[in-house]
Formats: sequence, structure tokens, C-alpha cells
Amino acid sequence: MRIRVLLLAAALVSPGAGNGAAAQADSTRMYGRITTVDGERYEGYIRWDKNEASWADILDATKEIRPARRSGKAVLEQRRVRVLGIPVGWRRHVGSARAFRSAQSGIRFGHILTLEPRGDGARLVLVSGREIELESGGDLGDAVRGIVIQDPRSQVELGWDDVRRIEFLTAPEAASRPSAERLYGRLETRGGQRFTGYVAWDMD
Repeated sequence: MRIRVLLLAAALVSPGAGNGAAAQADSTRMYGRITTVDGERYEGYIRWDKNEASWADILDATKEIRPARRSGKAVLEQRRVRVLGIPVGWRRHVGSARAFRSAQSGIRFGHILTLEPRGDGARLVLVSGREIELESGGDLGDAVRGIVIQDPRSQVELGWDDVRRIEFLTAPEAASRPSAERLYGRLETRGGQRFTGYVAWDMD
């Protein structure tokens, strides 16, 4: 089992440390409980694949898509839209009746309740109660460059094969702040528009 423990050498001081904000949990950061294949449990802030660390970040994967309609040996895909109030539709053959397709899929971590690895893919239960299966690629399977969880004593880095189950939770008020702050800044466009807030850089 590939687990690395990274001791916290120092705590970062947040901009709000002077008013006691440093002692409060960070509700924007991803938090949860990880159970390993060996039965160990860790609870704390989570950083996924070195990039994703907040509830707004996106879990990238692929999703198998079943054909929308079957007709004899061929599968027809039908679509219909309205243009200026007029219905316009088309159909096309997308393969045989047994053909399946996959598409790039993404879901925000804040919508996930639990995640259980299934080989290189995963079974997800969403906050809404819906269950979905995602295939490998992107942020699942061997492509994952480590899952780091910061418990009160240390940081533990787990590989994909180490994980049995992840429960995504709301950080308790007593939880200390994470060792790194979420990216925040001010952006000005070439046209002179200004925006201030959390920054998603290259979807991270």
C-alpha cells in the first residue's frame, strides 16, 4: 500500500488571523473521511490530484452513454430544437444496436456524497441521492497523482489503489483551517472590467 505521510512543518497565517478567523473551519474547502483498503480512516481537508481542493472544483472522468433509441440493427440518435419558435429535428445513425459511446464528464465535488473506486472507475452517490458510474481517465484511476488528506496531526497521501471509500462531509466548526488557502484575487480585463473573488485557474 502506497501511503506517504507529510508532517506539517508550519501553519500558514490567513489574512483574517487577527480577528480569530484562523481558528475557524474553511467551508469552501473540500473535506471528508477516507477509508483505506486496510481499514485505516482519515478525516480532514482533501486535495485531489494535486489540483482540486474546493467544493467548486470539478471531478473529470468519462461516462458511458447508452444509445438513445434502437431500431433494428442500427441505432438512431434523434434531436429536436426550436429556431425562432419553429421545431427543427434531425436523426443520424450512431452505430449498431449493441454499440455504446462514452463522453467526457465532469461534476463538482460539492455535489458528491460518497465515492467508491471500481477498478479504474468509480461509483458515486450524489447529494441528490442519484447513483452514477464513471470510467477511468482525468481524475479517476491510475491517472490520479495522489489524494492528500490533512488530518489534525499530519498530511497523508494515498494512491488510487489505497482507497476503499470516501465520504464527503461538511467541515466541523472545531476543525482547524487547512494548511493552504484557496486562490483569491482581483482580475481586470483589457476592456477595463474588474472582478474580485475566488479564482479558478485552468478549471482548478
